Amino acid sequence: MTTTNFQLSGIQRKQFMLIPSSEYFTQANQNYQNLMNGYKSKGVLDRKPDMTKRVLTIAQRITAQVETIKPATKDWTWEMHVINTSTVNAFCTGQGKMAVFEGMITTLKLTDDELAAIIGHEIAHALLEHGRERASTDLVTNLALGQIGGDAQTITYYVSKLGLSLPFSRHQESEADLLGLQIAAKAGYNPNAAISLWAKMGELQKGSNNKLSGLLSTHPIPAERMKALALAAPKFMPFYLEHKYK
Repeated sequence: MTTTNFQLSGIQRKQFMLIPSSEYFTQANQNYQNLMNGYKSKGVLDRKPDMTKRVLTIAQRITAQVETIKPATKDWTWEMHVINTSTVNAFCTGQGKMAVFEGMITTLKLTDDELAAIIGHEIAHALLEHGRERASTDLVTNLALGQIGGDAQTITYYVSKLGLSLPFSRHQESEADLLGLQIAAKAGYNPNAAISLWAKMGELQKGSNNKLSGLLSTHPIPAERMKALALAAPKFMPFYLEHKYK
């Protein structure tokens, strides 16, 4: 089946989706709530109101653009939290369940446009159902190797755990880059910020503090990625300019 047919972004391909969307979303949403409850119990969830408000404002502007791209999102319940730890990461899972780690914002000294590039990218992964796709692929691989059984408990594990933690493929990352640029630009954020964002990440990667170790496990940063963003950004600039000069 396919969930991708976004012609403006140039994304159109078949996807392998063994796990039903209803099962994936139910388990992924529940796993998200469990994660947020865990961070809340540790006192590191939405601890800084101004920072949370800033992230929510950007996320709300971007999510307002997605229903025309994926009509099914009208039934999604969007949720965003800031996790106040030094981790440099962000994610969006299930039906619009998002989180940004404080370390992403402070370590990279993100502008609003750069933060929008991150949020748009993560939302794009959810719109394209990349989590369900990678969980389906990994489930089949391990079933074929005889490493796991096909019982319901095992499938639930792959949906709720690995659907969030498995690394995205380079193809999926490229798709999320393009669609993320589109929706962030339509929300009024400069698409060129994605280029400066990845430049900052590249500089941080060169350091010896290893702050990007968690992020790099799911967000590879090949040099050609920045080149692709530089080529794609002008295509979405009219959306940004239209919104800016309304």
